[in-house]
Amino acid sequence: MLPETAHIGLIAGGRNLPLYVAEAVKQRGLPLTIIEIDPDCPAGRFENSKRMPLARFGKILKTLQKSGATHVCMAGRVGRPDFGSFKPDVSAMRYLPGTLKAAK
Repeated sequence: MLPETAHIGLIAGGRNLPLYVAEAVKQRGLPLTIIEIDPDCPAGRFENSKRMPLARFGKILKTLQKSGATHVCMAGRVGRPDFGSFKPDVSAMRYLPGTLKAAK
C-alpha cells in the first residue's frame, strides 16, 4: 500500500498498461510524473510528460528525483534494444550489467 504522501514516477512503455497505471494513480489523487520511453511509448500519449530513450536511464532517474517522485513504476512493453548501437548515458552505466544479464 502506498502512503498518502507518495509521488509516483511512471516510466511508460508501449501498450495499455501505462494508461491503467496513470489512471489508478490519478484516481487516488497522488502526484504523478510520467516519462515516455522513446520509441516504445507513442509520442504525446500523456499530457505534461517528458520523452526520453531508455539509453538515458540515468537522466530518467534524475528527472524523476527532481520532480519529487518517491516511488517509481515501469509499465508497458519496452523493446529489446540493439546493444550494438545502444549508447547509455554515464549515470546509466552502473545499471548496465544487470540489464545485460536480464536481456539474455
